[in-house]
Amino acid sequence: MKKNILTTEQASFLKQYNFSLYQERFEVLCEAQKAEKEGQLTFASDDEYKTFIDAVMTGEWSEELFMINLSNPIGCEHFLASREDGNGGLIWDVVDYSEGDRFTKEQIQTIVPEAYRYSAFMVSEIVAEKDWGPEAQHQRLEQAKKQAQEQEKPIENFPKPRVITDEERQVELTQSSIRTVAATLRPAQ
Repeated sequence: MKKNILTTEQASFLKQYNFSLYQERFEVLCEAQKAEKEGQLTFASDDEYKTFIDAVMTGEWSEELFMINLSNPIGCEHFLASREDGNGGLIWDVVDYSEGDRFTKEQIQTIVPEAYRYSAFMVSEIVAEKDWGPEAQHQRLEQAKKQAQEQEKPIENFPKPRVITDEERQVELTQSSIRTVAATLRPAQ
């Protein structure tokens, strides 16, 4: 079964309610609709609505996690990862998507180096999966293969150079000589 991953805002909204009965679940959905109309709860897509409803109906969800992509502002893949140094501290590494650490917003504000706590570097795990996950890598590879094949195709209707005759070469040489002589005979200005 697919894990219901909610945004921090959506998860916080659901934590306010107890809904073990279907009637309570229905009431929570009604409250969510009211909160959305009042601008207190947002959904970015139809998938987010579906995930939210599934979370309410099953009572199971997890809060959205984030990854820190150091190259996010320029669209590259350099994710932050940590490991313990043996003395209770952390050693930070820069890795690809598959090895990048996932953080809650609270963890980002407490353990992530201060320089990378800004929203420009934060990428939701869901977006990171779409942009840098295995499927995205496969699509980029296929696109690169397709472009390479297109570059190998000969260009149609490309004009082929023709051989210049001796007579044409002599005319070009004569015209070039005349231009040179004319340029040297002009009075200096």
